[in-house]
Amino acid sequence: MYTRECIRVSIHEAPCGAPHPCSLGREILPAFKEREQVARANLAMRLSSAIDLTMKRKKRTAPGLPEGFTVASPGAALIKARGGNERIEKMASDTATGARRH
Repeated sequence: MYTRECIRVSIHEAPCGAPHPCSLGREILPAFKEREQVARANLAMRLSSAIDLTMKRKKRTAPGLPEGFTVASPGAALIKARGGNERIEKMASDTATGARRH
């Protein structure tokens, strides 16, 4: 808990000599960020061979999709039913140009 005196004295150092919470973001967090990046890189290096071996053993059992297979958007079908292709084209054009919808 911070007293009025703590806040009044300084935003960088508490009166008791302890570092103020503002210093956490400036001094302590960057050190954690640097260590995390190094730790992630080391972990990726250590696990890369195990991951490669595991992926080689993995059996692909899912059937492939038929030639020309597509999935129609339910939203597009609804819009076509209510406004036709020109409405879809207008929405695509407005989205591409950044126009606001009303």
